[in-house]
Amino acid sequence: MITVIGSINMDLVISAERTPSAGETIKGHSFATIPGGKGANQAVACARCGSHVYMVGKVGDDGFGNELTKALESGGIDTSHISVSKETSTGVAVITIVNKDNTIILSPGANGLVLPCDIDSAHEAIASSGCLLLQHEIPMQTIKYIINKYKGKVKIFLNPAPMYPIEDEILKELDYFLPNQSEAAILTGITIEDEISAFKAIDILLNKGIKYPIITMGSLGVAYWNGEEKKFCPAFGVNVVDTTAAGDTFTGALASCLSRGCDMDYSVKFAQMAAALSTTKYGAQSSIPTLKDVEDGLAGYEN
Repeated sequence: MITVIGSINMDLVISAERTPSAGETIKGHSFATIPGGKGANQAVACARCGSHVYMVGKVGDDGFGNELTKALESGGIDTSHISVSKETSTGVAVITIVNKDNTIILSPGANGLVLPCDIDSAHEAIASSGCLLLQHEIPMQTIKYIINKYKGKVKIFLNPAPMYPIEDEILKELDYFLPNQSEAAILTGITIEDEISAFKAIDILLNKGIKYPIITMGSLGVAYWNGEEKKFCPAFGVNVVDTTAAGDTFTGALASCLSRGCDMDYSVKFAQMAAALSTTKYGAQSSIPTLKDVEDGLAGYEN
């Protein structure tokens, strides 16, 4: 079992030919409302890759909150630890897609009210899980509380997005740390442009006490420590349509694969294929592949 503690958002997605200048209005197209939030995305990725998942988070007492909770339930995710706040609205992300890349403006809403008391209420589910997934779209005080409470008891994964300063005392308690190349650069001071520079950054993260640092590098691939040596997994070539939730898909697929007892090298390759497939469709949760999709993708690639 896997517990994901994190954000639950409604994504308001629109495509455009270019990014507007300040004060400018331009014509967009293909608007959609799509369930998202880094926490919810990772939960969906875990579930679609075959894991039993608990989601811990908070939504507002509004239409978006009800719709998002039902969407998670329909995906087989246990939502009994999603609480409803009457103080603020459900989190919203406004996403603009230009030239296959995205820019995001986030209003955290109820995600900003996920507090230690909410974690205590979900203790039984968390303690019974093999993996615990975290991101930075809930308050940092809550993230630190979770890590201090469950370090050494549950395998802790942290995807540090959006990037905020993280003390070494927190980092050393992590099992799996999954920054992208820009986030890893902020933490290590290394400009990450290729396999060699990524390996230098991994050495620094290992020295901070992280057991398994994993740096995602988009179209370049993934650099990681497998417990014995530094490795690099090149990206799979696909027709990229939208990169939204690719990192979340990677994180959820990796945790799911590891929780099934797969080794680190296969799990990274599996997660890399899942992330690649997610970029071939629009949206966040709507783009996340199933276990069969990923296995078929790997089989087709190897053949």
